[in-house]
Amino acid sequence: MADRKNIQYLDLIMGGVTPYRIDEDDGAVTGKEYDALYIEQDTILTTLTDSDDGDMLTASNIETDVDTLGAGMILRPAEGKTIKAVTVKSSDTGVVWGLTLPTSSV
Repeated sequence: MADRKNIQYLDLIMGGVTPYRIDEDDGAVTGKEYDALYIEQDTILTTLTDSDDGDMLTASNIETDVDTLGAGMILRPAEGKTIKAVTVKSSDTGVVWGLTLPTSSV
């Protein structure tokens, strides 16, 4: 069971976030854009793509289907980009939160 307390802390730290829970049952999550991912439970990702179709796993030297991302990690794309596709490995029980930050009114 996911602990929303961590998301509440992130909300305070980051000035407001809109979270979306992603796990192995979701399959490939596309059609949404995130400013960051929060890894709540140790997770293996098979896909992590930015808004320019860049492979964020390869760019970060993370081996697809193998390397475990540790709980507590926050992943962000390069400046000016968003995360547009995420897939949690189907046999994995990790939990990831896609985070959308508030837009600046300045």
